Amino acid sequence: MTITTTEKTNTNQHTDNLLVGQQIRHLRKKAGLTLQEVATATGMSVGLLSQIERNFTDPSMRSLRLLATALDIPIARFFDEQEQIAQPENYIVRHNSRRRVTLKNGLSKHLIVPNENGLIETYLVHLLPDANSGDIKYIAKGEKFCYVLKGELHVTLNGNHFTLVEGDSFRIPTDLPHAFSNISNQPCEFIWSIVLLNKL
Repeated sequence: MTITTTEKTNTNQHTDNLLVGQQIRHLRKKAGLTLQEVATATGMSVGLLSQIERNFTDPSMRSLRLLATALDIPIARFFDEQEQIAQPENYIVRHNSRRRVTLKNGLSKHLIVPNENGLIETYLVHLLPDANSGDIKYIAKGEKFCYVLKGELHVTLNGNHFTLVEGDSFRIPTDLPHAFSNISNQPCEFIWSIVLLNKL
């Protein structure tokens, strides 16, 4: 998995690629946790965690969420490990400087809120035809909100199936089993927001 930040300055474009495994390892050591302790907290195996940290395998968004909870950090930290100073400009995200994470299954997320320790995580999500999220169930309590911008989004909420189109939306508790997919032949785009109670 590659996390990319793209910024334009005058006529030059600068791209900074960060390996998420290296960030996870750095943040784990910074927290003083062993691989076994993180494995116990997330329910993931030590072997899988080791492979993720060495960038031998890509973590799913669910794995990133579990790791963020175990490390007691917002998931946005995986998009940019650099701390930001609270200046007025840092409250704004320009369209050409969004952080992006792209997964192998045709799912990509763009962080569209400033990468600070805020209460809300909001993403612009692109889902290619036949792509899916896999089953999602978060341990942390909170709420998730989705608003479809274009295309069709097939959603499974606690075993019930729905098809959402442009302008449709839903809100669910984060611990409700859910998944989404694009079973059409056109790309789908939607807004995805998360608020966790442990941040309040």
